[in-house]
Amino acid sequence: MSMSPINYEEDPLKHYVRVNAWLPLCRRRKNALTGRRLRYFTFCAVNAVDVYMLEIARVIRRSSADKFDTVFFFDKTPEDVDNILDRIPGAVGFAGNFVDVVLAGDLGDEPDPLEPPADLENTEATRQRQRLAQTRRSFIESFPFDVINLDLEEFIFKQRDPFPGRVINALRNVFQWQRRALKPGHAASRLDGFTLMFTTQAGPPVLTPEYASMLADNITSNLQADATLTGLLQARAGTNDVTVLRNAHTLGAFFEIGVPKVLLGILHENDWYVDPERGIRVFRFTRPSNDGPYDILHFTMDVCRQEPSIENRAPGSAATAVALAAYIEVARGLVGAGPIVVTDDMAVLAELRPTLEQIRSRQRRLVGDL
Repeated sequence: MSMSPINYEEDPLKHYVRVNAWLPLCRRRKNALTGRRLRYFTFCAVNAVDVYMLEIARVIRRSSADKFDTVFFFDKTPEDVDNILDRIPGAVGFAGNFVDVVLAGDLGDEPDPLEPPADLENTEATRQRQRLAQTRRSFIESFPFDVINLDLEEFIFKQRDPFPGRVINALRNVFQWQRRALKPGHAASRLDGFTLMFTTQAGPPVLTPEYASMLADNITSNLQADATLTGLLQARAGTNDVTVLRNAHTLGAFFEIGVPKVLLGILHENDWYVDPERGIRVFRFTRPSNDGPYDILHFTMDVCRQEPSIENRAPGSAATAVALAAYIEVARGLVGAGPIVVTDDMAVLAELRPTLEQIRSRQRRLVGDL
């Protein structure tokens, strides 16, 4: 028997995460800004529910011309992008597969990036490559963002991807580009922090040996470096044996700890660290499917720039003492605290404001019925 497709935008479980996880972080980031509006990157989907939620909460402010010109988003096709722009006019949309675009190689400094290079045959494949490179250039020029909402809702690790995975390498680029200045040539306009929300499906259930070892080694290295983590993991998961976690049927704690540890590593590579004051919060809920239930994991964190920055440290210098201390504290919180498991009852009983109806009503007032 087939199941009705889930309306992700109106799913009460997802809206619980929007209101209780995303909104507080975005509001805090907005309140820390002085003299400018918040810059927000998202995979907002056609009805832009997260954008309207933040606009109602006055986290995102439209321009004097009523444009959402500090909102940036990706969707798969130019038609998809146009449909979203009908709902959030003035936003900046990029068409294409996010990972493909981020990992696309530049073709060099051509006078017109949409014209085929002289040394390449003028074919559809060449033109597609040119369009991809141009989208990538435009995307890079949009950095940095105050809030990055990478709502993948798919596997971060894919069986056929070359290790360490295309998503991982895309994140490396994104966090590097976050070090760009808001105003080109003005070093003082570089961000000292940003907010990161990352969503992935837990899995796949059967990881390749390389991916499984990467997650396991991250957890094991922390256990070996910090003796307090052994007891914390035992209390949380009923075992401090990483092999047992790795082989567990649900892979719950293995992913809930392992994936954000990978994120921590990528951030450190690119001169960032997670603010230990709030650490990394993990939200989890379960969705049904024809192949059986699966878990969605949401990770939220405030990210800080290392000081002095890598541009002002000697080559080969390790991460700063503050960043290393923060790493240890965040790891302890990650291992010791379990996820917030969102259930249908929680989502139905909670006062989720703005409500989905308020969001729909706001959209109708601004752009009418589409």
